[in-house]
Amino acid sequence: ASAHNNLSYLYSQTGVNLKEALKEAQISNQLVPDNAFLLDTMGWAQYKNKDMAGALETLKKAETLDPNVADIHFHLATVYFDLNDLELASKHFKETIRLEPDNAFALNNLAYLVMQDLRDPAAALVYSERAVGHIPPDATPELVELAQAQAIGSVDDQGVHRRHVDARLDDRGAHQDVELALPEV
Repeated sequence: ASAHNNLSYLYSQTGVNLKEALKEAQISNQLVPDNAFLLDTMGWAQYKNKDMAGALETLKKAETLDPNVADIHFHLATVYFDLNDLELASKHFKETIRLEPDNAFALNNLAYLVMQDLRDPAAALVYSERAVGHIPPDATPELVELAQAQAIGSVDDQGVHRRHVDARLDDRGAHQDVELALPEV
């Protein structure tokens, strides 16, 4: 089961052979049913194959089996974000960070969510600065650049956000959305 799961996760993370990723995940889950880690991989493969309903159902089941796995919450947050359920996306990014306080990807994505969609520049800046502080040594250059650029924003004494960069990354560090915003002051 582990070999099938690992191959599925590798395919899902790299975005290649996505149909095969789903097939391998299904095999691993048939061999070892009701395993939170294997279900997480299958949910991620479903998400990568654009099966949002299946991904959500599978990831919720994984969370029920083991609510203390940060990857499950990260993947749930990503699915909820894409379904435009920002409240649940925020909840699961925060839970990812509670379980893995150094998770630069979750910190960066939560910064994006609170700035872009919840319009809270002060909170976004805090999460961005934390992301910069927790970038792993082997991080992709994109994460380093985007997290640092995102942290450049400033809030003046009237609470006006003068400059910010919105950047959302997947858990490989690949760009999903990048937008430079320079609002008029």
